[in-house]
Amino acid sequence: MANDSASMPRPGMAAGKLIGLIAAAQVLGAASMPWLSPGTGSSLSVLAWVGYALAPWTLLLAWICHRLVTRLAMAERAALMCRHDNAVLQEQLRRQELALQTSRHSLHLAEQACLDKTRFLAAASHDLRQPMHAITLFVAALKAENFEGRPHYLLDRLDRSIAGLDELFNRLLDLARLDAGIITPAFKTFDARLMAETLESRFAPMAASKALDFRIRCPEGLLVHSDPVLLDELLGNLLSNAFRNTQRGGVLLSMRERGGSLRIQVVDTGCGIPEQCFESIFDEFVQLNNPSRDRRKGSGLGLAIVKRLADVLGHRIRLRSRVGRGSCFELLMPSAPANSADPHESAAKTTASALDGALALVVDDEADILAAMEAILTAWGCHCITARSPAEAARYIDDSPRFPDVIITDHRLDNHLTGFDVVSAVAPLLAYEVPVIVISGECSPALEQQAQDRGYALISKPVNSLRLHRAIVEALAKTAAAMQKAA
Repeated sequence: MANDSASMPRPGMAAGKLIGLIAAAQVLGAASMPWLSPGTGSSLSVLAWVGYALAPWTLLLAWICHRLVTRLAMAERAALMCRHDNAVLQEQLRRQELALQTSRHSLHLAEQACLDKTRFLAAASHDLRQPMHAITLFVAALKAENFEGRPHYLLDRLDRSIAGLDELFNRLLDLARLDAGIITPAFKTFDARLMAETLESRFAPMAASKALDFRIRCPEGLLVHSDPVLLDELLGNLLSNAFRNTQRGGVLLSMRERGGSLRIQVVDTGCGIPEQCFESIFDEFVQLNNPSRDRRKGSGLGLAIVKRLADVLGHRIRLRSRVGRGSCFELLMPSAPANSADPHESAAKTTASALDGALALVVDDEADILAAMEAILTAWGCHCITARSPAEAARYIDDSPRFPDVIITDHRLDNHLTGFDVVSAVAPLLAYEVPVIVISGECSPALEQQAQDRGYALISKPVNSLRLHRAIVEALAKTAAAMQKAA
């Protein structure tokens, strides 16, 4: 386009050529004046002298005009090129704007799909978890009856199936909580040996069932500065992964201090992980040795939860592995300051070692769940006060000669009431603050945040017996500390 415009004749160039012709004509005229002047003398006429005098200036003017016209033509050519480049840039900008609008629309659709998924999980999980919660509690109560023979075999199979479904539910919920960013770690300094012993007692039956060697290495007096609940969940997932992928040999849990940092290692003699999979192994639903998706080999969510928990806690995780030899997952964190352990930690552990004689207030609007909760708590040696509404719970508290040691309440009750309303109804009748365990079938980040702000423990349905037992033990430890403080 610019070349075509530059090749067209310009008026300025024609004017320059005309001025050049006029100047040349003047020079020729001035040169011929001596021969055309009258007379035979040698003197030039006045007109000839004027022609000679004007000829150089005319040539200079013609040269200047020619240069101006040339510069104008170059400027016009440059302007045409600029207009062409500007048009190209405008077209590119238009295409980029269109691509940006498409991206924004796609992002909006993705966000809407994510919201729809969250709403679906919130609605479906409650409807599915409610009967699952009752089934889990009834199975736990039946196991306490110590059946023998075929009933024991069938009950054990039923318990395994429920445990698999419960694991999938809880891990999906854990991922949703971590992705929502609502988990705020509560850092404290505690004895690492206590956590190691708790993990040892939890996984010793799994090691025995597979004839694996399970060892704990943790020096006395080693302190850890982290969130004990989240760190326990992280190490539990690492140990579950280690035992699931180890068929012979054993698993080692090591805690030690080196170079100003605390290192926690989970080492196994399992199948190992190829180096090219070191990053993808932390993605959701990635299982290297389970192409058939056998649920007995896990759901593929454990290591994804480990990575997210490590990010939340600010701890660095490293992986070393050799195929056929085993793997080592290492967690690195700063060393805990000396003499900074919680002085009530050991006392709380000792106080909460048993549930015998504890009094629990259980509130739920479904009779089946109340019956299941009463059955399993009674099997653990607890006394129960059951109620179906906040008002009924307040009446029982007012009539009871003893305050409850823990309040266990469902979150969603009849008449649009919640577990928070239960606490509000009974709190004025209590002489000290009683720990609260809220059980919910909803997958709601807002509910998680509200429970955390109030200091309540939140457990998602279906609740397995081990998790419920552990939550009550921790609650009783808080009750003992509150009673000591009140005294």
